[in-house]
Amino acid sequence: MLQRLPLPELHDEAALRGRIEYATRAFGFTQELIRFMDQKAFFVISVVGMLTTALGFFTSVIIALAPRPAWHEALGKAAGVAGLVYLVAAFAVIATASSVFMARSHRGGSAGGPGLLFPLAVAGRHGADAGSYLHSLLIAGPDAMLADYAGSITGSALIYELKQRRVNRAVQAMRGLSLVWMALIVLLLLVATVG
Repeated sequence: MLQRLPLPELHDEAALRGRIEYATRAFGFTQELIRFMDQKAFFVISVVGMLTTALGFFTSVIIALAPRPAWHEALGKAAGVAGLVYLVAAFAVIATASSVFMARSHRGGSAGGPGLLFPLAVAGRHGADAGSYLHSLLIAGPDAMLADYAGSITGSALIYELKQRRVNRAVQAMRGLSLVWMALIVLLLLVATVG
């Protein structure tokens, strides 16, 4: 575990400006990472949608073109079971990926800041009172601003970590779903050609 170092003096204006600029960039970077996880989750959902659409189209063509005797009982049942497995797996992937979009509360460590950055902290302390928020902004010193950035960055980092775990789980599940999709396509091809 890291030891807390004593806080340096914040009287040097150039150093202080540099710290605040660095904290601002770090906060922006963390927010960008969170948006990237949201984009990845949307991509997973889109791929599942495309696979499902292609499967539906392919299935309808096979059903329309294959002569009825080609629907052998065993192959038909196997395709039906694989289709159900695919639909359940697709739902699981979409549920996992869409859980990334759920709103998360601020769970960051408190660094003693005034709560001026993170929206839930602002709402909790000031509600809709813009005057109260403005007053807090006007009296916040540089040390309070840096503490606020520290709390907001750690809270955002925890949100990013949770989203990343969920996206990784959705991508892993999508790999399995792709295997089921390929097996189902092979079964449908067999249904169309055997007879």
